[in-house]
Amino acid sequence: MYDLRLFQDRDSRKLKTIKSSMAEVDMKENEIRKAKTFNRYLEIVKKDVESFLNFHDFVQIQCPACEGMDYLFEFKKDGFSYVSCKKCSTLFVNPRPPFKALKEFYSKSRSTNFWINEFFKPVAEIRRAKIFRPQAEYISKVLEGNNHHVVGDIGAGFGLFLE
Repeated sequence: MYDLRLFQDRDSRKLKTIKSSMAEVDMKENEIRKAKTFNRYLEIVKKDVESFLNFHDFVQIQCPACEGMDYLFEFKKDGFSYVSCKKCSTLFVNPRPPFKALKEFYSKSRSTNFWINEFFKPVAEIRRAKIFRPQAEYISKVLEGNNHHVVGDIGAGFGLFLE
């Protein structure tokens, strides 16, 4: 079951939720995420967070989807507070590291290099075939004949979904 939130049009920013089930894709978790490699990544990223980020420097932000400023605390994980926007229900980290700290983390951390070379590249093609292609085909069908929608992949990583 996929819960896709699509803008009805660019100006109104009213969200429309479309729920639909897609055909089951024959996929094993180990094909797209090797457990041993993923667990090693989690160990490395935890050390990198301690090295690169100072929670005292984090900044409050607006909702990245609707720019709302009214949040509901949802949970805390590994020191990061997750909130949901009361206006559009987007879940995001707030407060978050300042942009400069994020830039340094993603450009210099050992975990980023590990993610790219050890975790993602070995399973990229299978992820494209079994995750991203079915999602893109579903969205294409939903939007067929309607040129008023814009599709973006937030947190796109390597952009495989948009390919």
